[in-house]
Amino acid sequence: MKNREVKYIWIAIACACLLIVSHLLLFKHFIEQSWAEYSLAVIPFVLAAIAFFALRGAIKANSGA
Repeated sequence: MKNREVKYIWIAIACACLLIVSHLLLFKHFIEQSWAEYSLAVIPFVLAAIAFFALRGAIKANSGA
């Protein structure tokens, strides 16, 4: 049980880091580069996928306990 909780803490930290990186990419220095535009467009979908799989894993863990 404790191992799963640590896993979800690391997932939350990864999501927070993704949000910080996306805000850093919004600087004027980076926003004019094409790779920044594509990176910023993908981040919400990555966060949604992480949330979906984390919720699915939490539901499985809760129903199995």
